[in-house]
Amino acid sequence: MQMLFGKQCFPLAVSDFVFFAAIASTMNTAGPVQSPIFLWNRISGCPILIWVLYIQQIWKKGAVTVERNSAAMRVAGGAILLWLILVSFLGCSGEQLPGYIPDYLTDLKRKRVVRGQEAAQMIGRLHGRAVPPESSFVAYYGPINYPSILYVTRFPSAKMALETLEGTSRRIGGGTEAFTHHGKFPVGRVTVHFVLGQSRVNFFFARDSRLYWLAIDPDRAQEGLAQILDVPLGMVPTPRQFLTRYYEERLK
Repeated sequence: MQMLFGKQCFPLAVSDFVFFAAIASTMNTAGPVQSPIFLWNRISGCPILIWVLYIQQIWKKGAVTVERNSAAMRVAGGAILLWLILVSFLGCSGEQLPGYIPDYLTDLKRKRVVRGQEAAQMIGRLHGRAVPPESSFVAYYGPINYPSILYVTRFPSAKMALETLEGTSRRIGGGTEAFTHHGKFPVGRVTVHFVLGQSRVNFFFARDSRLYWLAIDPDRAQEGLAQILDVPLGMVPTPRQFLTRYYEERLK
């Protein structure tokens, strides 16, 4: 029996694997590939149909030449089916996160992620309106007793994200029990709002169709915001700089 990676079929198997892997990666919308492990999760995860098509394609092109009714073929078929089930189960059960939820926030490792309906409720309380649960994430970084927290939700359109941002700005602009010192500053084309509260600097802004809220300790505020915005550190003011500007504008 010539197995899948024998001399005859190896070039064919590799070419077909690359083709179907590309399809599999587009079927999974969890986000961009960040590492080989993430790529494996994308390929070996839920779209089991892609793997079935891959095996079928190799069969059609003659890469497997075993007689179909032989005992060896039945054993091989059973082994392949079991492998597909195990790979698909492991791929679906692994934690797949979009690229905008980083593993580290500055030097703080991600410890926990809340997603779905629970995350949507948490984000909705911040912004004062309902948000899509299927694309909502709350990520915790650093110490459990004083974490930095990244809230992200993706809307169907950039317009909806911007409207929600503007509504949040109006709602807390005059101050609330939890947040004070509302201001804003530009970073490139993004307008970043800030408030102080809960012993953290809180940034909120819209980028494309995503709405962000970053609650982070003041010492990491500049670096953390620069990381999330993916801009050089010098483009982001320090808390001292934007708070000085805040007070200067109030005294005019």
